[in-house]
Amino acid sequence: MQTSGCSGYWFLLENLYLDEQVRYTVTIYPVVILWLTGVMDNNASPGSHMYIFDALILAISCILFVVCITLVTWRHHKQPLYTNSEPRLSPVEISLTQPNFFL
Repeated sequence: MQTSGCSGYWFLLENLYLDEQVRYTVTIYPVVILWLTGVMDNNASPGSHMYIFDALILAISCILFVVCITLVTWRHHKQPLYTNSEPRLSPVEISLTQPNFFL
């Protein structure tokens, strides 16, 4: 029972409050989807209440995964975290701007 609530809470927390920190971390959803697929595959009674409950959680997880990928793609193009306006420096140029402590 707690799995559907946790993934729903994580979806809201990830997409509303922690967007800048975890925007490109979407591996949680495939793990839950694979886990639930394995649980349903090992279940001996497909008509039981637990099988239906697992199928419902699997469907919710798949929908949330598609919505999350859509949001990440949309936000990547409309609200990028990084801009390309900064001058690009080579590693040598970066090291020359740092103070030398060991010389």
